[in-house]
Amino acid sequence: MEPNIANNVYDANNAIAPANNIKRYYQRSTTNRSFVEMSNYLKSIGVKNNRFMLTLLDPDLANIDPHDPNLPEIYKYKVFYEVINNFWYYLREIVRIPSTGEASQFILHRGNMAYLYLATMNINCILLQPRQTGKTIASAAFYCYVYNFRTKNTQISLLNKEFKDSKENLGRIRGIRDLLPTYLRFDAVFSVVNGKKTKVPNTAIYMEHAVNHNKLRTYAKARNELAAANLLRGQTFPLLWADEFAFIPFIKIIYGNMIPAMSKATEVAKKNAVPYGILYTTTPGFLTNEEGKYAYKVVNNATKFNENWYDLTYSQILEIINANKLSSFVHVQFTYQELGYDENWFYERCKESEWDWPNIRREYLLEWSDEAENNPFTKDELDMVKKFCKPAKKTVLIFGKYELKIFEEIPLRSNLVPKYPPIIGIDPSGGVSKDSSCITIIDSKTTRVFAELRSNVITLIEFARVIEWIVLNLMPNAVINIERNGVAIATSVYMVTYIFYSFIALKKVRAYTLQRNL
Repeated sequence: MEPNIANNVYDANNAIAPANNIKRYYQRSTTNRSFVEMSNYLKSIGVKNNRFMLTLLDPDLANIDPHDPNLPEIYKYKVFYEVINNFWYYLREIVRIPSTGEASQFILHRGNMAYLYLATMNINCILLQPRQTGKTIASAAFYCYVYNFRTKNTQISLLNKEFKDSKENLGRIRGIRDLLPTYLRFDAVFSVVNGKKTKVPNTAIYMEHAVNHNKLRTYAKARNELAAANLLRGQTFPLLWADEFAFIPFIKIIYGNMIPAMSKATEVAKKNAVPYGILYTTTPGFLTNEEGKYAYKVVNNATKFNENWYDLTYSQILEIINANKLSSFVHVQFTYQELGYDENWFYERCKESEWDWPNIRREYLLEWSDEAENNPFTKDELDMVKKFCKPAKKTVLIFGKYELKIFEEIPLRSNLVPKYPPIIGIDPSGGVSKDSSCITIIDSKTTRVFAELRSNVITLIEFARVIEWIVLNLMPNAVINIERNGVAIATSVYMVTYIFYSFIALKKVRAYTLQRNL
């Protein structure tokens, strides 16, 4: 158990995480090794705030089993207080997941850690993970916590592509609740309301808490546009979990009609410092139907999560999200390899899917299905194009906002300057809708693309500053090539002027080549 160090991430606006003025310890002695592994992982990639998931407020609980049936009353009180004030302790030490045979501990990995970190800050989130990697269980564990410990007189709404799936998710939340230590369940059959003893509703479609009167409510699938418009219209709730979001019929209509009332409930929750927010969990859908197209748009408009955010303050994260004028959501996505699953796991999933490759690509490789009868390209041609797409090896977060994706390393001199002058291609945006400003960097020797940056929210001044930062900090011998086309003409002139004079003022380099496509 390590002593507290300052943690600048959480502040008073965070409704779940401990406040800054509470002393923290870090429990590396936990039996839940997945949490230790995630701490080690964040440390290995240079994240300074790498121990939040090991947070312990009461050091007396370091070697206590909260599930011990003979636990003394004083420790039951301590555990209860810890759970109320420390979500990560609840997740790490308290939660048990129903499974065949003995219940298991909650397994933390990069995907659910990112989502849950955002959820503690009431940030709207879209979580894409391969099937069978725990995104549903993580969501159920979170909403069980909120329902049982963190608010009162609040409704949590559950949506899914089918009514039966919504009921199953409610059952998952109930199952996690039922495996809590008895002194933390609060699952009484009767409640006292206005002095009268009343039976607490507890069905396959609805649950109500006997003490805090929170509610978990499921909704049936909308059969038509009118039903969709009325499904959540006028409902007062600050928390929504829409599972299989990309497959929910009429989801665009549902969202548009529910958001006014939900926004009001969110304002009240924010004022009372209790949880709020929207969670979409899904695998990629079909780009050949309306719900799939809408989901794809929502995902692409959202701000992409970056693991460097763990070192940012709550205010800094909000600044990044609010800079995106298209969406209030954060998009979290990890491949099965990034979540710690190996090729044997993937092979077994392929066998279970009977080698149905369109299904495998969607559910395990997270590819949006674009197969349609009127597609001008054959499946083989599309597959050939996809082979040339590759994920970034690492990401450099510039100014805490803009992701420079590095696809491959380039040879460096002894002074860490690129051996061959990189060529930086600049495509300034006109700032229209989803039009992005882009930077593409290629190796002048091989002509291979080794880095890129794109943003649809960056301003002209910020874009120029980013270019300046890249050159001064990473590649001072670069050749800068700025496109001059259409609405970008004025942009190009401005950027050339800005960059040229900033380089002179800083006196950090002798000469730069500034080229424009005329």
